[in-house]
Amino acid sequence: MLGKKVRFIVGSLLILGFVVVTLFLTNSTIISNASSSNNSSANNTNNDKDIVRKTKINKVPKGKVNTTQVTFPNEKTGLKLAGLVFTPKNMKPNAKLPAVVVGGPMFSVKEQTQSLYAQHMAELGYVAIVFDHTYYGESEGEPRRYEDPFMKSEDIKSAVSYLETLPYVDTDRIVGLGICGSGSYMPFTAVSDHRIKAVASVVPWGDMNDWAISETLGPVLSPELAKKAREAYERGETSPDYTVFQPQGDNEGAAYYWNPKRGLVPNWVNTYVPWSTEKWAKFNPEEALSNLGPTPLLVITSSNAWSLSSAESLYAAANGPKKFYMIKGAGHFDLYDLDPYVTEAMKQIKPFFAKYLR
Repeated sequence: MLGKKVRFIVGSLLILGFVVVTLFLTNSTIISNASSSNNSSANNTNNDKDIVRKTKINKVPKGKVNTTQVTFPNEKTGLKLAGLVFTPKNMKPNAKLPAVVVGGPMFSVKEQTQSLYAQHMAELGYVAIVFDHTYYGESEGEPRRYEDPFMKSEDIKSAVSYLETLPYVDTDRIVGLGICGSGSYMPFTAVSDHRIKAVASVVPWGDMNDWAISETLGPVLSPELAKKAREAYERGETSPDYTVFQPQGDNEGAAYYWNPKRGLVPNWVNTYVPWSTEKWAKFNPEEALSNLGPTPLLVITSSNAWSLSSAESLYAAANGPKKFYMIKGAGHFDLYDLDPYVTEAMKQIKPFFAKYLR
């Protein structure tokens, strides 16, 4: 009898122990799954920013395209603009090729990121032109390095006119590609110049007007003070007190502009005219893009770009055919010249332009 009681007690304890262990493991699994789910949700929220990719400088191998130095006038002012025309290496004598005007960031010169994208476009069979805008690089215009969005728009129109004079350009197939500041200048120009059949904007930034009136975005003159400074210069009373654009330091902008293998080229000068803000305050690309109409727009940006919100605003404002593409894990300046990002951007640009140039 005692043996039966002992066996019963032992059996009961074993069963109870099994139940306790089972409940513990089940609850642990639930807690673990809940934790994983929460972590997954957080990772999904920040997934694009947490991506880290190995990068290298993107370069077009020598001998892939032909390069020709050119000059042409700004049709509004008559000032001479210095440019580079890139053509496919084996272009036939009687060719009629599509063409693209490529514009770069604010304060940039033609030998920087715009030349890289232009060469890639030439590899694809385009005639590609880059140039120093009025007041910059080897182009004419005083004061030097005056960042005027409206003059830059006139420069773009003049570049289109120059392309039309080239016998190997199909004048019905001209497009525009802009990086950073030109990512807003280019579609802004296309609103009024319908010779530009489609536009691609890479990490575009168009918030110059907000920068001009902001007290927190940087050391810029207010539009009122900018106007007084400009008028004093025009009266011959003063010279420009230039503002530094990109200080050296540990940041992605400096990593591009101060690296001689990347953006540090001989014609680039790291200052701009402070009264440029007078023009920025009047520049509203979002308002203009509401009239972009039938001109298609491709916006390419990146998940870590400081310019992301501006890219989203420009895309939202465009009222015609449009496409938005996000490159994961890249910063703003990464798309200037780093792979895999430039290659990924070009894989979007190629079919987009081909679609609208049939």
